[in-house]
Amino acid sequence: MSLPQILAALVCLVTLAQPSLSAAAYLIQLRNGRHVGTSQYWKQGSTIMFSIAGGVAGVAESAVLRIQAVDAVVYG
Repeated sequence: MSLPQILAALVCLVTLAQPSLSAAAYLIQLRNGRHVGTSQYWKQGSTIMFSIAGGVAGVAESAVLRIQAVDAVVYG
């Protein structure tokens, strides 16, 4: 491959990866070992609601181990 082809491929990869790399303000750690990065969350009854790409999701408060503020989260 020539240098321009390598650079073009690199630009494409970075462009595709960009949505998976974003800043988040909170990391919600669940009791099952999974975690979710989000820019905002709130409590609605006994459910922790949070913003995700394309909408809003929620999880039972009892399923949440902890919520911590973070500088950035890498999704993937």
